[in-house]
Amino acid sequence: MSEPGLTEEEVTKIRALLTHEDPAFQQQGLELAKSLGDWSPVVAGCGIDEDGKVNVPFGDLNAAILELVLTAPGFDGTALTKLNLSSCDSLQNVDGLANLTALTTLNLSECPSLTSVDGLADLTALTSL
Repeated sequence: MSEPGLTEEEVTKIRALLTHEDPAFQQQGLELAKSLGDWSPVVAGCGIDEDGKVNVPFGDLNAAILELVLTAPGFDGTALTKLNLSSCDSLQNVDGLANLTALTTLNLSECPSLTSVDGLADLTALTSL
């Protein structure tokens, strides 16, 4: 269920932008969601399991969705030490990981669309990639 002021139809439309194959549409969805202030209804059901795998019930994980999940109101990634992004066909960059300073293990295997890992530059605790 969405919060008052954000209808299910609006959530569905933003999710459609986020899961679009064109990164420009994904970016529009990211910007639109962030403009809401509290975009938690958009990422409702998303989460990170104990193995560090990001679960997205409404589509394939990409950089825009990852950023929304990791920066969602109420999400505290400061203690996150393991993240498994393997087999994320739509993931093009990992810029959204820049603030996960406690991250020690990151799996990026089988991410064929990944073109930039610049977001890892300041992750000094990272010991396994």
